Amino acid sequence: MQVRIKTINGDSGLPPNLRQGVIYQATRIDTQRMKVTCDDGQIITTNIKKSGYLGDYGEWEIVSEVVDIQKNIIEEIQADKQENPIDQFIADGGFDQAFNEVFGLPESVIESLKEVC
Repeated sequence: MQVRIKTINGDSGLPPNLRQGVIYQATRIDTQRMKVTCDDGQIITTNIKKSGYLGDYGEWEIVSEVVDIQKNIIEEIQADKQENPIDQFIADGGFDQAFNEVFGLPESVIESLKEVC
């Protein structure tokens, strides 16, 4: 996701590796927290609505989060498309063969049934 500084509260100001008006790359941790990559590459974990990095608890603005959501959806779809080995075993006839080997009728019984029918 992409974020920028929305408000700076108090007189503390910003640390030297954050600037107002700049869009930063971030990763959401949960509904309230994220990890932001600063100008110098440092990664900070901060609250979105009450961040101690923005003076006296300023606020971040989420500019874009669609890319992360789309990426997660694509990854989930690709994971679902991966072939399940059990499904492949069944599709290849392996289950039927194994079932017949364990529970199948002896050949002599099958022949007797053919004669009766």
